[in-house]
Amino acid sequence: MPPRPHLELVRDLENDSWTEHCRRVMELFMTRFDPRDLPQTYPPEPEWRERIYGELSRCVDQELGRQGGIDKNALLDQVANEAVALGPLEFYLDDESVTEIHVNRHDCIVVERDGQLLAGEYGYTSVDFLYLTAQRLLSMIGHTPATAPLHSEVRFGDGTLVQVVLPPVAVGSPLIVVRKPRRQYLPLEDFASKGLCSPNMLSFLETCLDARRSILIAGPNGSGRSSLLNALAAKIPEGARIVSVEATAMLQLPQRTAVCLETQPATPYGPAIDLESLMNTALRLRPERVLLDPIRGPEANLFMQATAAGAAGSIAVIGALGAQDALRRLEQLALSSTQGFSGRAIYDQLARAIDVVVVMHRFADGSRRIVEIAEVCGATSSHVDIETLFTYETQGMGDAGASPGQFLASGYIPRFYRELESGGVRLNSDIFRD
Repeated sequence: MPPRPHLELVRDLENDSWTEHCRRVMELFMTRFDPRDLPQTYPPEPEWRERIYGELSRCVDQELGRQGGIDKNALLDQVANEAVALGPLEFYLDDESVTEIHVNRHDCIVVERDGQLLAGEYGYTSVDFLYLTAQRLLSMIGHTPATAPLHSEVRFGDGTLVQVVLPPVAVGSPLIVVRKPRRQYLPLEDFASKGLCSPNMLSFLETCLDARRSILIAGPNGSGRSSLLNALAAKIPEGARIVSVEATAMLQLPQRTAVCLETQPATPYGPAIDLESLMNTALRLRPERVLLDPIRGPEANLFMQATAAGAAGSIAVIGALGAQDALRRLEQLALSSTQGFSGRAIYDQLARAIDVVVVMHRFADGSRRIVEIAEVCGATSSHVDIETLFTYETQGMGDAGASPGQFLASGYIPRFYRELESGGVRLNSDIFRD
């Protein structure tokens, strides 16, 4: 049986006392300051912070008096963030070890560090300031309380993605989820040394890039699909014309020949720009390789058309639990966006478009690994044929949710290896034999 999910609690009595001091300071502050005069936009104007800092400083002095053991400056920073900025989110946004932030309630913030969920040290002093934070975030995309939709997506300039859900959709109080972009991706050559794959898997993936095999990366959310996409894309030769199409621009491509396209949510100033629209744009930019993250809808058919029509060596990301599951999902998305196509036609197109499927999983201890690599071998009238090349086989369940196991090769040699070898290219086929 898999281990039960565990949420590590890092708050203690000292932190609870700290929160109580913050709450009292803000209650005192609101008796002296009209809430309607607090800034409704973000980031705040400098004069706002200076004006409110003085009043808050007096409130902190009154609350603490001569009480020792409390850092007045730290307390003042926290309450000032609530008054003029994003409250506790400011601390977590500045903390590079935090990758995701989930504001479930004003007094319940959960953060992700190193793949583990932790109860945050800080919270809001009241639900009113959580509402104010949501309003300030929405102001960044031009919304006011009267025009704000119940669900909105806000993006910062550094790639940070914020989902804001308002009542009554979010029950009781606003719900905020923040996903921070990676500052640095793991290079492909480190995947084996870090235990994400075996050296033989790494060698095979590098050959796929050199041979311009189109790759479909599958896995559940948070499994490291985008990290693998970035690592593979970074190894594409400099001279290739690369066009990336992303829901949120997070790839860090070193090639000077790479261009990036990013979706945009609807705003009061313009309609939304979705992945399908961007794929149509990408096809007009003469791409030699397309990077698509992720496939969610009609863009599936456009991606297959691009790879089959000359953009060999393209890479896409899709949500699925296995190689066969990924191909079925791609097939369903392609069928839903086309009319007059038979299942056999879609199978044939899919088999021509995708050469290799790589599946990543995230384990209970926060580790991520490639658990399956398969080659697409062709299509029949009812399905797409695949052959498994590599797998990760778990061997029981270790401590803290660890999943010890080993990477295995199936013994099957990919068809394109045999084709390249028959053409005089020397390849190491021993990697497919344990």
